[in-house]
Amino acid sequence: MPSHATIHRWLNEHQEFRDKYLAAREARADARSERMDSLVERMLEGELDPKVVSVALSNDRWQAGREAPKRYGDRLGLDGEVNLPKVSLVVIRTRPGRPIPD
Repeated sequence: MPSHATIHRWLNEHQEFRDKYLAAREARADARSERMDSLVERMLEGELDPKVVSVALSNDRWQAGREAPKRYGDRLGLDGEVNLPKVSLVVIRTRPGRPIPD
């Protein structure tokens, strides 16, 4: 196996390697998703302890979110609106020792 440094160098230097690497990470995220379904099914059948399954699901969900963030990552509800507090021009124009212009 190549070292981590070699892998990162290849990712920076070789587009085809980078594409295959990213595809492999997404495939691994899909496999984690399928594993989560299997774990829940086995838990519901009474084969696995719910606490153990909870820890495993939490880990797999976190890992899948990092490997394929568009599909499994946390979604943020951003609507593009920005609500800033209204600031009075009086406050902005006021300086110590200077009157407020009309």
